[in-house]
Amino acid sequence: MSFVILEGSLYFQTDKGMRKYKDIKGNPNVALCFSNIQLEGICEEIGRPIEHEDFCRLFQQHFPSSFEAYSQLPNERLFVVRPTFIQRWSYINESPMIERLYLHEKQYHEEAYLNDD
Repeated sequence: MSFVILEGSLYFQTDKGMRKYKDIKGNPNVALCFSNIQLEGICEEIGRPIEHEDFCRLFQQHFPSSFEAYSQLPNERLFVVRPTFIQRWSYINESPMIERLYLHEKQYHEEAYLNDD
């Protein structure tokens, strides 16, 4: 999934016929995972991509072929994900660590990962 970041939120487009469209319409709580990061948030449909100038400018800059192929299609919809929680795995001195950022509570926690096996 291709997304751009505007004002601290993630924006992506998808077709109304896609499974993710139907899933999000049924449950706006989403989780996105990439590299060693998990991001959770609330997802909202906000219209057609072509109606949002800032999104179009960034999306065309970073994903020109997707922009040209899909952004103006009548069934294409734009979504915004407003993050509520971010978790990242990292290593400090070769020890696994979990960093957690609770955005609404403005809290950050870092803890060592302990495998109890």
